[in-house]
Amino acid sequence: MRMNKKLQRLLLSSLAVGAVTFTPVIYNFDGSQFPVVVSVAHAEDANIEYLNKIIQQNPNYAEAYYNRGIAYDKMKEYDKAIADYSMAIQLNPSFAAAYNNRGNAYENLQKYDLAIADFNMAIQLDPNDEYAYNNRAIAYKHMEDYEKAITDCNMAIQLNPNLAEAYVNRASAYAMLKNNNQVIVDTSKAIQLNPNLAKAYTVRGGAYALLKNYNQAIEDLSKAIQLDPNNPDNYYVRGYCYKALGNYEKAQEDAMNSVLLKKYNIKADYKNTKEYTMTQQNPNDAEAYYNRGNTYKNTGDFYKAIVDYDMAIQLNPNYAEAYSNRGWAYYKRYTSYYKDEDYDKAIADFNKAIQLNPDYAETYYNRALFYYDSRDYEKAIADYSRFIQFNPNNANAYKERGYAHYYLQNYKQAIDDLSKAIQLNSNIAGAYQVRGLCYQALGDTTKAKSDFSKAKKKGLR
Repeated sequence: MRMNKKLQRLLLSSLAVGAVTFTPVIYNFDGSQFPVVVSVAHAEDANIEYLNKIIQQNPNYAEAYYNRGIAYDKMKEYDKAIADYSMAIQLNPSFAAAYNNRGNAYENLQKYDLAIADFNMAIQLDPNDEYAYNNRAIAYKHMEDYEKAITDCNMAIQLNPNLAEAYVNRASAYAMLKNNNQVIVDTSKAIQLNPNLAKAYTVRGGAYALLKNYNQAIEDLSKAIQLDPNNPDNYYVRGYCYKALGNYEKAQEDAMNSVLLKKYNIKADYKNTKEYTMTQQNPNDAEAYYNRGNTYKNTGDFYKAIVDYDMAIQLNPNYAEAYSNRGWAYYKRYTSYYKDEDYDKAIADFNKAIQLNPDYAETYYNRALFYYDSRDYEKAIADYSRFIQFNPNNANAYKERGYAHYYLQNYKQAIDDLSKAIQLNSNIAGAYQVRGLCYQALGDTTKAKSDFSKAKKKGLR
């Protein structure tokens, strides 16, 4: 089975995981009224109210701010953590561990330049801190400087050959450089050091998938799921492997779990849904089947969705929405399995839905996406235009119509649409990028460079 570039990028991104490490320093809180030891290992359970009292009693106690920062860090309240680490550093400018942990907090907020500055300072203060090297490697990875990431992982491993997380981080950097054999070597070492490190199995499983060793990939990803059942990427990649081996039922189950975890943080259990109950109680109710079909569609189980839409249409042959959504399900199944008959069925259903209800805007949008993916840009533009008549404030419709104009080299029309999309939603990075390409094609390099810069600032890589 040929792996398309989009899926390859997704598999690679699933490999780009990080294992952040805190500097394992233990600080004694030996105030006369609070004789207790609080360590990094127990910081997650630290009583913030108790730490507040210690700080109130001794506002110059750097270690108290440091430990409260860790408590906030574990609660993912990164701004508060940063404030406490900063106070600890102000009170003790040589506090290497505080710089390291503040760098972690900045990293979690995607402020990678600030994170690297803190890791640099931590290393300057303590050149033997393997955790600072490991964490700086993660920041470099996020900035796509994989060679520097590997160099830092090498240093972390040199300082501590048993630091499993450093091997995983180096492996994920190698993955982005498509050196999958080295990925397997490093993750295998990490697993040897820590057999319960879920990320190691995730990364190695992804590498096996890219090497088309699907059975080994499934074995690793199943172990990763056992250790960390809430990571949707594990299900997605394992589902891809099942599909490659022809096990479509398991592939669909994994696809559903991936979508549900990403959207709702739950796994699939349809027999407990109200839609399932309604179809059992009302076997002749077209709407019940339609609603359950929507549940299946929204979680990626297009086979079951189509069956339910079939039943809804059988019970109500004029059910335009059911035709529209069944067309979408056929379209998505076509893009997953490339069955030509699904392509024909999708367009037939979209056309039937519009015939039954020409004012149902969603059908025009779905058919536009279908035409766009089929590179029939003229028809896509016509359907986007019809949808925009019903929904004149939908930024995505202008953006996608702009993309279609761009591919047809209608650069001025594309600029108009993309400018409207940006006016409606200024955070669409792709709109800036493609508008920049249009300006570039028209010879306006100043505006092109400005848009490329804005796209990068909005997060486009």
